[in-house]
Amino acid sequence: MRSLRRAHPHSVIDVLVPKGRGEILDGNPDINACIEVSRKEGVYRYMLFFIRLCRHYDIALSVRAGDRSIINAFICGRRRFAIVKAGNGFKWWQKFLLHAWVEGDSASHVVIQGLQLADIVDIPRFYEVVPPPVKKQERIIDYPATLPEKTPYAVAHLYARNLYKCWTKQGWAEVFRHLHDAGMPAIITGGNDASEKRYNGSILTNDISPLVIDSTGRLSLSEVSGLIAGCALFIGPDTGITHLAAAHGVPTVALFGPTNPVYWGPWPRGYSEDRPPFTCKGLQKVKNVFLVQDAACSGCGLEGCHDDPQQYSPCMQHLSPETVVQVISNALGG
Repeated sequence: MRSLRRAHPHSVIDVLVPKGRGEILDGNPDINACIEVSRKEGVYRYMLFFIRLCRHYDIALSVRAGDRSIINAFICGRRRFAIVKAGNGFKWWQKFLLHAWVEGDSASHVVIQGLQLADIVDIPRFYEVVPPPVKKQERIIDYPATLPEKTPYAVAHLYARNLYKCWTKQGWAEVFRHLHDAGMPAIITGGNDASEKRYNGSILTNDISPLVIDSTGRLSLSEVSGLIAGCALFIGPDTGITHLAAAHGVPTVALFGPTNPVYWGPWPRGYSEDRPPFTCKGLQKVKNVFLVQDAACSGCGLEGCHDDPQQYSPCMQHLSPETVVQVISNALGG
């Protein structure tokens, strides 16, 4: 979207997203409108929605290699371009709906694959992931009375929607003790989902709760974005909030397990190369992102060893607190 806006500053650029997923685009300077659509409202209303958008746009770009996304592009755009699955995943009928396409695979980063669409519509690439703008506001979180208002703080996001991406309760406890001993308050972020509140609550036990400031369920996404933009350190698992922190340019410690960082690693602020910023495993630093992926089997690309998103992954459970604390120390300059 940044590439499109730079190439066509006066064009109308709208984005179609699933219902409930548009908040990350609130205030984005590169788009005119974020249009949310849901199939849960029934086939009839779904069809009426797309009849209204039929051939409404000069160009439609499908940035997801999925059937529905490509069909939506076919309905909405006079000319259609898409990312498609490589090899046998590219279905014959998709060729008849598209004017051109690029093949996506796990050997290239998702940002680079998206920017290949810029190539086929003949516009320059801009390698910038744009976070929600930070609004001028009063203090988002009240500091304890014992701390000065300008004290540097860390932000920690504990929960990933799928448990195979989550770290250990013991590990988080050690991180919070380390930050507390270093005189840096840690602010916990989290949404309103009951499972997320339950997970965060299980970590913030009686001995840990006094060491942190818990904002779970209290902040909008734009407020979380503002909170992260002002922090001295962010730490989190493989989740959207970690990508948001990387886009803001703050020191970001990303805890990865089975996820392949070649394809899904957080895009570092200011990185502009045509190769993935990270390899498949190990402790890595690229600009503001510190990627922690310590097990020999990490980066398998499965949803945990049993390929079950709601089971914990051994590679995440065996990630030692000592390793993470050392990376945090390095991110803070020792």
